[in-house]
Amino acid sequence: MSFTTYLNRMEAIDRMIRLKCTGTPSELSYKLGISPSSLYELIKLMKGLGGPIYYCRKKRSYCYHEEVRLELMFRPTG
Repeated sequence: MSFTTYLNRMEAIDRMIRLKCTGTPSELSYKLGISPSSLYELIKLMKGLGGPIYYCRKKRSYCYHEEVRLELMFRPTG
């Protein structure tokens, strides 16, 4: 999988978490067109980047512990 594909999928996951519409892992992997194991790898990667992600069994959806947004950008150094 290309780096761009990873980024696009992580952005889609981030967007759906913020909109509170991920559904279960099975539903989210279907929405993204990937396997559940690929979804778990992406979630693990996002958590490794500092994403405060958890799965809420009551809501049956992935959520953030606090309001965040995934951003990849260049910033000036000085």
